Amino acid sequence: MLGACTDSEDNLPAERPELRVTDSHAIGAVGDDALSLVEALQIAGGLLAVAELSSAERLLISGTPGPESADTIRVALANGDRIEAPSQTIPDGPEWFPLFPSSSLPDIVGNEGDVLEGAGYTFSNGPADGPLGGLGLVIRSSDFTIQNLVFERFAEMLSISPSDESGLQGITIRGNSFLNGGGLGLGATAANGSRSLLRGVRISNNEFLGPSEFGGRFPRNIHSAIGGVATPLSAPPDEQANRLENLTISGNRIRGYFGAVQLMALQSFTGNSNGVMRNIRIIGNDITIPNYAGDPAIYIWGAVTLGGMSSNALIESLEIADNEIAGSGYVVLVTGVENVSGQNLLSENHVIRDVSIHGNTIRPVNDCGIGILVMSSFTEMSSGSALDNRVEALDISANEIHDCELGILVTPMLNWGAAGASMGNSMENVTIIENSITGARTGIIASGGTILANELGLEDSPEATVAGNYLRGLEISRNSLGSTQEGFALYGGAAIEAPGSVTQNELVAARALSNTVPADIPLCTAAANGIVRSDATVEANTLDANEIDCSR
Repeated sequence: MLGACTDSEDNLPAERPELRVTDSHAIGAVGDDALSLVEALQIAGGLLAVAELSSAERLLISGTPGPESADTIRVALANGDRIEAPSQTIPDGPEWFPLFPSSSLPDIVGNEGDVLEGAGYTFSNGPADGPLGGLGLVIRSSDFTIQNLVFERFAEMLSISPSDESGLQGITIRGNSFLNGGGLGLGATAANGSRSLLRGVRISNNEFLGPSEFGGRFPRNIHSAIGGVATPLSAPPDEQANRLENLTISGNRIRGYFGAVQLMALQSFTGNSNGVMRNIRIIGNDITIPNYAGDPAIYIWGAVTLGGMSSNALIESLEIADNEIAGSGYVVLVTGVENVSGQNLLSENHVIRDVSIHGNTIRPVNDCGIGILVMSSFTEMSSGSALDNRVEALDISANEIHDCELGILVTPMLNWGAAGASMGNSMENVTIIENSITGARTGIIASGGTILANELGLEDSPEATVAGNYLRGLEISRNSLGSTQEGFALYGGAAIEAPGSVTQNELVAARALSNTVPADIPLCTAAANGIVRSDATVEANTLDANEIDCSR
């Protein structure tokens, strides 16, 4: 097991009450001679009295556990190597329809300060040869730790979300293995439906191996190792923002998932607003995504608009650093909003502030379209308009990007072949420095507004309109650009392999210094109107880049 923890590492005091789980059945039977996982958790949470146990069960408890103490629940099976939850299966359904599995075990409540020590044992959905399905554990207790436990064949391994509006905080998931199933789900909407807070979650030194690592495939295309949403589709439409804060995802090894880390502040299906993600750290993970996966390895949204109008999502202080990533398509993607599908969607006033993407190494599994893609708005599949969404303060530095068609793309507005007019989106204070990009057709593209051909095999709309967006304050310096066509390109507005209209967009206050390219490759292209293998109308855009000389 990756990064297994020991008691000494955790500084667990000797006087901590301890409950030893010896029953191979997760639920067990009160009064027999073995202590089950559910019984131990409920005793520690104050939901089951020690007096109800048999004398044999009581011998498995030291100290006086309960909701007022910080207890250790330690797996120490009398027979076998696994705890079996009642077997569940995944119902048939469309491949792009998400699963909402339920757990066969009670939620973990009243266990504030407790530690579940797995000791390397397995916790599985049914027996060793059982199916894939169900939800493993639901954590609703603050300051709760799970370590050194092997989860196996749950459609969702763990769900972490508060019980009520008072929130949930201080959750640690470390040194565990999650095998042949789904991943972890984080949410800030409470079990009672109220808007709430999830804060201080640390997911570190775990191993995630999806079904493809075992010769299978997950039955849905929505499948991430670690997924989270502050304000989901089901959140009540009030003005209070759900908040997902102080999340650290570090040192994990991830294989065989459609996406490694997918986080969003807000979802909208019939209309939704107000979601916050703040202080998010994705650091030092080792990620490889299957070559058939359609999603980015790291996918961060302010909002995802599936229907209605979405507004007022905020991501503040996001760091993606020192990760080793092998992916396909778009590998690292950050956007203020993505309008996904459906007619007449509208998204507005989503903000991403203070983003740092640095020290990552990115390689293709099969083929890589874009290594790092950051934008304020992203519209696709006839999804309508995006207005006045913003990225404020973006740093992309010291990354290594190998063999992607395009190394880095930054633009306030990216239309992926969708009908509708998107206006007023912006990016300000963007630095792209000291990156090493090899094998790309173009190392870096920055544009005030962009239409790009979609990669879904759908027909791009000639009614796609990108107008009046701007990127202000850009520096591209000291990058090593081992490109095959050109080092970098700057456009006031651009259309790349797609029809539509790109007008009155701006890239202003741009500078580029000390970038290097191979001797036989042009350093850069700088143009107000960029037309790349496209018959789009691209006119009246503005490029202010007086300090940039593409003649070398």
